[in-house]
Amino acid sequence: MGVSSDRPQIAIICDTVPYPIRSGDNQRIAELIEVLRQQGWFVHLLLCGFVDAKSRKICRARVDRLHVYGGRGWRPRLRNGARRAVRLADRLGTVVGMPPLEELARRALGRALTPLVIDYWQRYPAGLDDYVAHLSARFQWKAAIVEYIWLHQAADKINKIAVRLLDTHDIQYQRVEEFASRGMTFPLEISREVESRIFDKFDAVIAIQAAEAALIREMCPQARVIVAGSSGSPPLPSAACPQDGRILYVGGYNGANIDGLRRFLGSSWPAIRSQHPRVELRVCGYVYRAFLGERFEGVTFLGHQENVEMEYAAASVVINPSWIGTGLKIKTVEALAHGKPLVTTAKGIEGLPSEVKHSAVVADDDVQFASAVSRLAVDSEERGRLSRSALEFAAAHLDKQLVYQELLNFLEKTR
Repeated sequence: MGVSSDRPQIAIICDTVPYPIRSGDNQRIAELIEVLRQQGWFVHLLLCGFVDAKSRKICRARVDRLHVYGGRGWRPRLRNGARRAVRLADRLGTVVGMPPLEELARRALGRALTPLVIDYWQRYPAGLDDYVAHLSARFQWKAAIVEYIWLHQAADKINKIAVRLLDTHDIQYQRVEEFASRGMTFPLEISREVESRIFDKFDAVIAIQAAEAALIREMCPQARVIVAGSSGSPPLPSAACPQDGRILYVGGYNGANIDGLRRFLGSSWPAIRSQHPRVELRVCGYVYRAFLGERFEGVTFLGHQENVEMEYAAASVVINPSWIGTGLKIKTVEALAHGKPLVTTAKGIEGLPSEVKHSAVVADDDVQFASAVSRLAVDSEERGRLSRSALEFAAAHLDKQLVYQELLNFLEKTR
């Protein structure tokens, strides 16, 4: 699609490919792009790193202009070549039921390999700032949104006309601490002081929820902080037809999801099955890759689903056993937006208005989690109450216009 001179130009700069949607991060960025285009913005998506042909095609169909930057020199070529090789090996391994290479290494070493071989700071490709500066001058961008702090240098040389925003998704120094509390290593080393200095470089910082916005204001009193979360709203809701005893979990392949689901399967699921042998758990998303070769009674790993609407419609209960992490739990938001009875944790509702406690069951430990799921599996009246409350919560707090209004108001001044 050519460049339109009568529409304001904005860029989204990231190293995670938002399409096809595979995780909460993907969903958040994809929804942001959708909202901006609906508001009349001409959206440039600038991806850096390895992007396969299928993803390029999908991205081109969802944005106004796609740019892909592979980096300079032999290091990014070597890194992208390694990513291709690993993805190919994992794809072939999936066919024969073999876990991904990263998971095999974890099992062999007894610890996650990711922090040893992936440093998020290394994801910044040399020369990206010059490439961004060239594009911003050529297309006269009004604004540029950098996704995630490790790409912050991308905005260093941008034209002075463009407003520079950093979309945080999480407070990263807190995320490091959260992972450490579970004996895990987050693949990013950053202190509160370093994160604060990076925030101060931008014209505005986007926080994904109000509590983190307040923390950023404390860290950087001079920073302009904007809250923009996620609506989780299904584009075409399916007619609800819940099946008794069907439990649903949706999650991408990341450390927090793997930790939460593994803990649930090891501690809560056996207790649930002992009380209700006919209940079944259906797991959607790439989190399945961490469990290849393992078997759990009553659990079906469906893998990545392009459309999970039918699974949400058929689920009588949705779970989000999230015990670590910061930011906003998109799985929680999606369950509420679908009006599903939800069992989660205090971490699972973090960042949402306090009224959410009336619209979901919040468990403090594995025993409470199992008890809540077991109760809802047979209590249709309680499920109905939670479902109605979830929809009321979504109507009051998850409307797209409401979720993104603060950001849209800020950007309107730059048009």
